[in-house]
Amino acid sequence: MCLQVLDYVEDSDLEEIANSCKELQELRSVLYFCRQMTNDVLVTIARNRPNMIPFRLCIIEPQTPNYSTLKPLDTGFGAIVQHCKELW
Repeated sequence: MCLQVLDYVEDSDLEEIANSCKELQELRSVLYFCRQMTNDVLVTIARNRPNMIPFRLCIIEPQTPNYSTLKPLDTGFGAIVQHCKELW
């Protein structure tokens, strides 16, 4: 199953997707403002949807940190790579 987002999403939206969409394999064209995303939600996606194959994420403001900790989003993206074994 593929979900294509054509608008922006926030942490709460992505967390709900990760917890609810059991058959999700592809999350496409996600646009977000970095103030709305955290490492925690990326880890939640990785742990709950390890069957994702492609993962595309457009960052509107590159190098903007996690809005709640001001740390890079490296932990979250690292979790995606670690848990999503079929990722390409």
